[in-house]
Amino acid sequence: MRKIVITSDKYSICLKGFQTLCNRHWKEPELKFTVLGLNTPNVLLQHNFKFESLGEGYDDSSPWFKTLTPYFKNLKDDYFFLCFEDHFLIGDVNLHLMEKADYIMQTDKSIGKIRLLPHFRNHNIFGGKYDEDFNYYSAKFNILSTTSLRPSIWRREIFLKFLSNPGMVRNPHDFEVFNNNRFRVDTKILMPKGIHPIYPEVDAFRKGTINPVPLKHKMISEVWGPGNCTLPITDEDRQVFKTLNEEWNNKK
Repeated sequence: MRKIVITSDKYSICLKGFQTLCNRHWKEPELKFTVLGLNTPNVLLQHNFKFESLGEGYDDSSPWFKTLTPYFKNLKDDYFFLCFEDHFLIGDVNLHLMEKADYIMQTDKSIGKIRLLPHFRNHNIFGGKYDEDFNYYSAKFNILSTTSLRPSIWRREIFLKFLSNPGMVRNPHDFEVFNNNRFRVDTKILMPKGIHPIYPEVDAFRKGTINPVPLKHKMISEVWGPGNCTLPITDEDRQVFKTLNEEWNNKK
């Protein structure tokens, strides 16, 4: 399964920490990532991360529908893992469920997306049991989770549908908010059973500024939704967030 991390010129500074934590916690043999962005990031990429440019002449002000649509239209993969450069892991990826999710996307075309976060209490409308590890949900009645850009495995055609409106999908915020009010795609999404995320991450940034939560707390809770699990963050992992904070402040 292709693994894509989207970066921007502004937040490419996060790639150093992202790579450190990804290689620490995603213990998949021969792990490889595509770093998808605009201009070549001024960050050393490790051997298993390869940068692919969306094209010359683009910057952070370029609209998403214009920069991303050609790439994903030409992508040969029917599905892919997608996250952002500030989705920092603070715990090990559940390889068993990640491999199972990969297999489901290969074999069951009725699944448009597998969200790697658990059921969001009082937010998701339960559909039913898919198997012993996943539940299914109607995309029509769970549109916020369907359009969410939190770490997920996407069916390419579904992702492209949400990119398809020129002039309206200008950035990640538009991708989610505009499509929340426009689309009701006829597909199913899956979420893991229980309270644990498959990809346990914390945003390094929130609303354009450094997220203070991983800097101040040793236990992280309610990141995946009220009522979900609480996970510890080690001093070693927290140091990655602290280093990013220092570099960001120095850059400003």
